[in-house]
Amino acid sequence: MGQKYLRFNPLRFYRGCFIFARMKKLIVVFVAFILFSSNTTDEGMFPLTEISKIDLAKAGLKISVNELYNPNGTSLVDAVVRVGGCTGSFISPEGLIITNHHCGFSSVSGASSAEHNYLRDGFYAQKKDQEIKTGLTSKIIDSYVDVSAQVLNGVNQTANDIDRSALIRSNTQKIIKKEQLKNTALDYEVSEMFTGRTYTLFRYKTLKDIRIVYNPPLAIGEFGGESDNWVWPRHNGDFCILRAYVAPDGTSATYNTSNIPFIPKKFLKVNPKGVKENDFVFILGFPGRTYRHVPSQFVEYQQKYQMPFIADLYEWQITKMLELSKSSDNKQLYYASKIKGLANTSKNFRGKLQGLARTHLVEKKKADEKLMSEMLNTDDVRGADKNLFKDIEETYALMFERASKNVWLQQISNISYLTAACNNYQALKMRYSMGDTTVKPFIEGTRNALANYNPEIEIPTLAHLIFMALNFPPSQHLKSVDDNFNGLTENAIEIKLKTMIKKSIFNDLEKVKLSLTKNSGKAINTNGELFVFMRALVDDLRENEKFVTPWLAKVSALTTRYNNAEMLMNITSYIPDANSTLRLTYGYIKGYAPQDAVYYKPFTTLRGILEKETKAGDYVMPPLLKKIIDEKDYGEWADKELDDVCVGFLYNLDTTGGNSGSPVMDAYGNFIGINFDRAYTATINDYAWNENYSRSIGCDVRYICFVLDKYAHADGLLKEMGVRN
Repeated sequence: MGQKYLRFNPLRFYRGCFIFARMKKLIVVFVAFILFSSNTTDEGMFPLTEISKIDLAKAGLKISVNELYNPNGTSLVDAVVRVGGCTGSFISPEGLIITNHHCGFSSVSGASSAEHNYLRDGFYAQKKDQEIKTGLTSKIIDSYVDVSAQVLNGVNQTANDIDRSALIRSNTQKIIKKEQLKNTALDYEVSEMFTGRTYTLFRYKTLKDIRIVYNPPLAIGEFGGESDNWVWPRHNGDFCILRAYVAPDGTSATYNTSNIPFIPKKFLKVNPKGVKENDFVFILGFPGRTYRHVPSQFVEYQQKYQMPFIADLYEWQITKMLELSKSSDNKQLYYASKIKGLANTSKNFRGKLQGLARTHLVEKKKADEKLMSEMLNTDDVRGADKNLFKDIEETYALMFERASKNVWLQQISNISYLTAACNNYQALKMRYSMGDTTVKPFIEGTRNALANYNPEIEIPTLAHLIFMALNFPPSQHLKSVDDNFNGLTENAIEIKLKTMIKKSIFNDLEKVKLSLTKNSGKAINTNGELFVFMRALVDDLRENEKFVTPWLAKVSALTTRYNNAEMLMNITSYIPDANSTLRLTYGYIKGYAPQDAVYYKPFTTLRGILEKETKAGDYVMPPLLKKIIDEKDYGEWADKELDDVCVGFLYNLDTTGGNSGSPVMDAYGNFIGINFDRAYTATINDYAWNENYSRSIGCDVRYICFVLDKYAHADGLLKEMGVRN
């Protein structure tokens, strides 16, 4: 698993053989192939198709591989689901799903009010009719099939990279449409496994009625807050319990009081005894995206431009939102999930940047690619792509020349609802003036943007972004910004934006909404400074898109060539990057040494909660929890060796975003915890995995049961989960 150069690296070993290679090319190429083949993939995010190729019994699995994954029958895979952007698992025959507290955070926040603050106080539905509806959906894999031949049909006859990418998209859409005609009850996704090479069609059953059953109070679910985020040791109960419902006939349906609990094909047996240090464990989940099979320039772009820019921007927004939140409880609820999401990303990026600097990953990749290039250019390597690395260097150099501008334009599109509203509104006016009747998408686009537009945070953010753009290198300045704001301070930009908005129709959002209902475009007014700026900004966005579209097509083709070269150099099987499809990762309960003279044990306990407790901030304990711990009322959930209740645990599995909520299972396939984070040193996992510092963090089943029993008195849930008679 992981980047091969962070473990045994045949390219680095090849460095010492290179002089001999000059004299005996054929021999060295053969030796290089042998070296590559010796690099076994003991760890990784393994797709379903690769599970049967792993010696899991030797690793410590005590059940058959068929019980873990059986394409022709029921297996543990059938108990694992996608919940929003996270993973979850069924833990009862009546559709109970366990996932992370932070995965249900937005839903709980949305269901809360100042009077009923379920986020702060927690929530427990003692009866099914008390369960709270959410906007979450849950996807279960129905089946999957390789569709590489259909996706790549005709690709070799295309004239250029843009046509190639367009044909792949077109072929993919045709496959999905064909599937939809066959069965409208399922949802379909075609996932690219290896860029430009292999594609898999996944068929999903989507459950549309997901309700909150139990959510611990914030002081348990998020104990430690941002102070502890991406950090070990951890002491938070990052779990929540949901229930899936379907229509009475078993079909997927949106919320209705007549719906009944979903009966899963498989649910996980809960092992309340947990695990010990060095025990074998594994995870099934939906990891989001990794970037291990990409050129060094991709990582360099992330390290130099993308991640620092976004981390700085998000941290600025968090500070602003915290200021705005002070005025009322409702504002605290409104901004809570936004702050949480921004903070999670910014801290993750800071960890990645630290890891990239510490490991010199870009430099190591460049050195390895130099050796790969030399190997590819020996006369005896058949099918070698001799110009590959020259083409990669030239292509990425074009993006580096405009990197700041490109990242800025991406962010302005992502975070500015005012920009989206104005642009849709102007497009609507244009179509009306041309007599075009296809205006519905632009009406909806304006409405959707306005529904999310909040001037008290967006106008300062827009002003901050504009000020940042004024300080770009001269070659990367934006005409829209220079023409309208040149020479202004950030405060002056904010004042000018407010004046521009005040003089526009967007000062009266009700007027905008009213104009959208008219059958004529006459009511739409797109005059004034605001729209002059927005039109210029659209020009900048279009100019950038004209560059980015063919550039991305070129990069996609280059990535395919890069992966081909990697495979040519490594004759063993080779695991594709994560892409939000179901994967297996396995390993052991293990501590680690993140720095000199420091060793972290793999378990935390209730004692650690008391040690961290403060009267304010991230470490406030619920009084009832403190009372239970002080009285040592551990019940049956205490670990005899620790003489305490296990709260969190560490393991050397390979996880990333999307694995949040993934069930951690023991050697027998029993649920023993829930994955929720990585250690700070493991944020770099997206680019490289390393046994020495890559550790993932789970909430221990014993703490989950302890909270349900002693704190929530949720005896009914414990019975349904099968841990109590």
